[in-house]
Amino acid sequence: MRCADILGLALVALWQQKARTLLTTLGVVFGSLVLAASLSIGQGVQETIERESHRSDYLRRVEVRPQWQGRETDIPAEELRVKGEMSDTRRERIRKALVQRRLRFNANGRG
Repeated sequence: MRCADILGLALVALWQQKARTLLTTLGVVFGSLVLAASLSIGQGVQETIERESHRSDYLRRVEVRPQWQGRETDIPAEELRVKGEMSDTRRERIRKALVQRRLRFNANGRG
């Protein structure tokens, strides 16, 4: 068989199955368009991220700060006052627990 005969046979088969040929062609065209659109969107997003990250050093900056070491004298006295009837030993234990809680609360940056 010659190349012309093979080409003619293929064209006749395509002509006989018009709906199948049309749907296959539309599928290839639609797939190509979706692929091209997704690649260009991805490239645009990547370029935008790179541009924004180079614009400011905020995203690349790391700040290290020393841990705050509070003292009991930094806490207002009214916050350490333990009210109610109890022994002096218990009152002192509760006051020390309040001091530790307050210092730990401030050291975590919440106070």
